[in-house]
Amino acid sequence: YEQNLLLADILSQLGFTFDRLAARVVWGLPEDEVRARTHMLLLVDVEGTRRVVDVGFGGMMLTGTLVLDTAEPQQTPLEPFCLVQRPTPTGVEYIQQALVNDEWLPIYRFDLHPQLPVDYVPTNWYLSTSPDSHFVTGLLAARAESDRRYALRDLRFTVHHFGGDSQRRMLASAGELREVLEEHLHIATGGIDVDDVYARLTS
Repeated sequence: YEQNLLLADILSQLGFTFDRLAARVVWGLPEDEVRARTHMLLLVDVEGTRRVVDVGFGGMMLTGTLVLDTAEPQQTPLEPFCLVQRPTPTGVEYIQQALVNDEWLPIYRFDLHPQLPVDYVPTNWYLSTSPDSHFVTGLLAARAESDRRYALRDLRFTVHHFGGDSQRRMLASAGELREVLEEHLHIATGGIDVDDVYARLTS
């Protein structure tokens, strides 16, 4: 939750009005999959318009903001996104989707029930300590540029070119892992034992 918590603090200091929300991640899953609310996003009032702001989703992180009150596709600096609304017994749910290879894929579902910082504490504990959490058992990193996305999942490194093909490869040494972390993901490895990380991922 660090990225969106930090952004929330910055927006507060700048005088913006916003709500912290919680989403059920369905990226790579059917959109009706029942998942815990493990993702944080922000709903920010920008000159009277409610906008979804999210800097913490990793591989499919928004590179722009989305107007909440429209179901029309919205262009971002990379892929088009949309917010599909559907009624629920308690109100309205929104499904964030992205257009990837000519297919609208669901990313997460959320409603407009505001969250307080303390509401994220139980899920943060679970995500950072549970042996069932992929944040504990694996290596995840991502970064977006103006024409591509970089994604690292354990030792699988992928470069998604906007409007083009994706290149995938398995990193075959600690040196390759260090190179990807530093040159493509801009993560300084001076305080990281990359050899140990590589050994753990290959054990």
